[in-house]
Amino acid sequence: MGRNCCREDWVLAAAARLNSGAPAASIQALAADLKVTEGSFYHHFKGRAELYRAVAAWRAGPDAARQLAAELDGIRSPAERLRRMHAVW
Repeated sequence: MGRNCCREDWVLAAAARLNSGAPAASIQALAADLKVTEGSFYHHFKGRAELYRAVAAWRAGPDAARQLAAELDGIRSPAERLRRMHAVW
C-alpha cells in the first residue's frame, strides 16, 4: 500500500471489472486491485453509486451519465443498480 491513487484510477479499475463480467465490485476488491486502502476510495467518492456514475460518464460521455442517473434514481439495491446499468449500456 502507500501508492498514490487518483479518482481516474478508481474509475478505470471499476470499468475493468465491469467489462470482465465480474459481479459488482466491492470497494475492498477494487482497493486490493489498486494496492491502496479503502480510505482512498472515500477520499474520491461518497459511495459506490458515485463511482458507477463516474464510470458511466467516462464510458459514454455526459449525456449518457445523465440518462443513467435518471434510470437508477430511486433504486437502492446495489445489485439491481448494476443490472440496470448493464441494461442501459
